[in-house]
Amino acid sequence: MPNLIDLPGEVIVTPEDFVMKIRKSVINENQVLYRDLFENTPIDSATDPYWINAKNLFGSLKHDQRDIFLEVIRQTSIDTASNLLGIIDGVNSIDDVNGDFLLTYDGGDEPLNGDLQSIFLVEEERSSR
Repeated sequence: MPNLIDLPGEVIVTPEDFVMKIRKSVINENQVLYRDLFENTPIDSATDPYWINAKNLFGSLKHDQRDIFLEVIRQTSIDTASNLLGIIDGVNSIDDVNGDFLLTYDGGDEPLNGDLQSIFLVEEERSSR
């Protein structure tokens, strides 16, 4: 299976490493991607009705409102990643799921989960200063 978040092979991955890679790939790189898509994709190249509506909305906004719109997308990504990490850690629950999750990295002996959400939120707080 391809390594989607660019974790090095044959290396011990710590929870901090995992969270940093999640932040880089899911939050930071996607933020750049969304900005580029909204700012540079011609509306006439869009075929999906959802995307057409989103592009039209974005196009109707003033410059400062566009920045706010993109920050809302970023914050939504942060909240979603945090909630998912909380589920993996066992801090947040899912209806009708009563067991514990165990996240390991191929070749590692120690579970990665337990503090992922906390590490993620601390790093987000640190980077927003």
